[in-house]
Amino acid sequence: LTPAGQILASVPGGLLPGPSVVQLLAPDGTSIPSVLMQVDPPPPGVTSVLNSSGQQIGASQPVKPGDTVTVIVAGLADANGSLPSASTIHVNVGGVDQIANTISSMGGQGYCQVQVTLPANLPNGAQTPLTVAVGTRVSSQYSINIQN
Repeated sequence: LTPAGQILASVPGGLLPGPSVVQLLAPDGTSIPSVLMQVDPPPPGVTSVLNSSGQQIGASQPVKPGDTVTVIVAGLADANGSLPSASTIHVNVGGVDQIANTISSMGGQGYCQVQVTLPANLPNGAQTPLTVAVGTRVSSQYSINIQN
């Protein structure tokens, strides 16, 4: 138990997403009533970010604030392969949260395209962090190049 009242525990790798019954034990070994723990699927992963011409954003292909980009993401679909609605996908760019414009499947392998309009007030930067989140699942950071 942490000072914040959280319980830290290892989760077995093969555990399916969804609610799972957890049996708790007191420090002296006595049983405490079971609780339900929500197991989320792994976080999504950003594999690339493309400009409006379909070119990967990089040092020679920066984007401007206000541009619409396509983010290629793995792992946004649920256990049944259904994609979330665009309104539930949050793309954070340089600390500014944006809602996705659209989402579409790339046909198999769990990849999809998420289109988002970049915030208009982004400063220049070659390592501007971008993350994609749905619910409590947040991708690791992917860096893009912003140039006014």
